[in-house]
Amino acid sequence: MPSCNSRKPWLPRRVKKNLFADLLATDVVQEIETLLGRQAVEDLDLEALELAVRQKVLQLAGAAVEQRLNADTSDERGSRTRCGCGQEARLVGRRSKQVHSVLGPLQLERAYYHCSSCGHGFCPRDEHLGIENTSLSPALTRMVGTVGAMVSFQEGSELLTELAGVAVDAKQVERSAEALGKEIAEDERLHSEPLDALPAATASARVMGSWASKTPHSLPPSRAWWARWVPWSASRKAASC
Repeated sequence: MPSCNSRKPWLPRRVKKNLFADLLATDVVQEIETLLGRQAVEDLDLEALELAVRQKVLQLAGAAVEQRLNADTSDERGSRTRCGCGQEARLVGRRSKQVHSVLGPLQLERAYYHCSSCGHGFCPRDEHLGIENTSLSPALTRMVGTVGAMVSFQEGSELLTELAGVAVDAKQVERSAEALGKEIAEDERLHSEPLDALPAATASARVMGSWASKTPHSLPPSRAWWARWVPWSASRKAASC
């Protein structure tokens, strides 16, 4: 017969998770009630309400995510950890970083290590969360990649604000486009058969076919790699699952 101590260890976490969800839902309902006030439904501007509620819900969710991530200090791997150069890096403390996400700005605290051998400093959690060397969250990066592959950088910035309620200026869209373009080019260089190893006709057909089928006509050839972000990112996401 099972003892009283045989309770599964995930139960407390599950209860905590449910409590967290209930509290967030309560906050959302309260915000909606505040926005509605005593206004009659006949006088309600539904579009304005939708946008206001979306913004409030995103703010609440963003604050909850930020609090939850910052409460976890498991990224402190002791006083020292291995650096990419092979030497040991020393824990300096926790450093703050603002990350732009689909939930709004997040102020994240992470353990920061510094290697005196190579002079490199790094936060292990940045790599884990997918925010290393960028201020955009993975989900927002995917959105930026999608609009950047379809329209101009300025139009992409406007679409993100209009459709997702996220403010990303055109310059940031452009910088992200350039970084992603280089990553896609490097990924294809490593994982695709080199063009110079193919017959000339096959190589030419592959290049022209890629541009014709995957590159919007409004994009110049210099953004050909970038325009392939959508299928490339989808394949990367599927491979990681």
